[in-house]
Amino acid sequence: MKETFFRNTIKWGDIALITACILETLMFPNTKNLLGCLMTAVSWLIFSRVFLKKHIILLHPFSFLVFFSMSMYRILPLYATLLERKPISYKFQNANETFMLEMLLYIISALAFYFVVRKKPRNNIITRFLASFNFYKQPTPAILWFLGAFGLILSLYFLSAGPVEMGNAMGKFFIVFTLFQYAPLLLLFPALYSDSDVLYKKNIKVLVYFFFLIILSFSGNSRAALLEPIGTILLLFVLAFLKVPQQNQKKGKKIIIGGVLAMVFIMPVLTDVSDAMLLNREIRSDVSSSELFSRTLNTFLDKELLAREREERKAFSIGPDNYSEGWTEEYLDNFAFNRYCNMRITDITLYHAHKIGFNNQEMLDDWFNRILKTFPTPVLKALNINLDKTDLFSRGDLLYALSNKSEIFVGLRVTSHLADGLATFGYLYFFIQFILFLIEFKLLDCFVFIKDGRIIYSAYALICIFDYLGMFRNANGCIDEAGYLIRGFIQSCFIFIVLYGVISKFSGKKR
Repeated sequence: MKETFFRNTIKWGDIALITACILETLMFPNTKNLLGCLMTAVSWLIFSRVFLKKHIILLHPFSFLVFFSMSMYRILPLYATLLERKPISYKFQNANETFMLEMLLYIISALAFYFVVRKKPRNNIITRFLASFNFYKQPTPAILWFLGAFGLILSLYFLSAGPVEMGNAMGKFFIVFTLFQYAPLLLLFPALYSDSDVLYKKNIKVLVYFFFLIILSFSGNSRAALLEPIGTILLLFVLAFLKVPQQNQKKGKKIIIGGVLAMVFIMPVLTDVSDAMLLNREIRSDVSSSELFSRTLNTFLDKELLAREREERKAFSIGPDNYSEGWTEEYLDNFAFNRYCNMRITDITLYHAHKIGFNNQEMLDDWFNRILKTFPTPVLKALNINLDKTDLFSRGDLLYALSNKSEIFVGLRVTSHLADGLATFGYLYFFIQFILFLIEFKLLDCFVFIKDGRIIYSAYALICIFDYLGMFRNANGCIDEAGYLIRGFIQSCFIFIVLYGVISKFSGKKR
């Protein structure tokens, strides 16, 4: 049945691709949109024919999610823009170069992923080391609830204390723990963390807790936090659906149909919630969480205000496609799509990368400084390296300032992997990015342990599963991958091992 599921997915994906390319050609007939269709087609064919396979997902679920995100960044823009009656090159200034170079970068990332998944998986020195600390130990329901409570308490603290600044190292360290608030959600899918073969186990307490997390994210005025609990549930279900035996598939089909219908209903609601959050973002640091929740809720219920705001936003966006007039991230109206497949970010950052020149020395110096900043302060002091870790500007802010020959204004602008890499390393970037992706994919596969022919997933990776879907996105370029390789992976494993051990003893359960 699962094989039929994949065949049908590929068949309908092919039909959707052909239909979208025909519509794009008829509605927006020009060369740059044809190149956009070519990028989409190449990305879909590589993804569907080489990597969309059951055994790859089951054996490499967390690295697959990162690669899936890379694929969707090049595949979804065509469909999303058509739904909004826009060309895929909507207001681009470097459309041909954007599509061709993004297609090249995708092929490089696919090659890195292929080198990881082509061999039969086996436990390596890292997985064996982690196993010695019971990293893959099956958690009890009590431990999952304790983990969730710990993460929830910290989440509530940060909600009341306000957003963590980029330079606040201690705050950034502890905010990692907030991801554990999703631990109880695993109880709905026992096949993922235990020897059970049950696809879905109804648990009223967990469902109530899930809706509480949604309300909590609403209170924080964070669109990313709003998506996390929903995305976590969906990804856990998909992985469980592929892992459970054949007899559970009938139940799985019903849940899938129900989930699709629910998403059709939920997406317009989420869009309204997103717009309500944006309209109240300026007061986020000036009012209490309860007041922010109340104002956001009132805005959400005022449909006339939301409609008027959207019309004003559209009217404001009409004008010449001139990046010299300012920074813009306008591409898609849907906030979820605009976050994960905003191809225009590549276009505008390429524009500024050309202005400052590829292999720019200031971009390169900043990149190496950020690499050094990923090391703990005591290590830097021991090496007599003094760096200011309180710099708040992003890589996008630096690129924009260099392009305009101005002082750096902190706007936390995002940048694309492609433009940031070319501006920093020149064309050597493609080789550097290949190596970074290759190592990252291999490390993420260390969250999977093979024992007596059984696939065992680390509870930590399952809890943080939505995080892996967002590891490749417009942010700070390949510095994010480098930071994860140097510190992020080690830190996350260490935190989970220590916390799990403490909670195990506290809950009276022996490891």
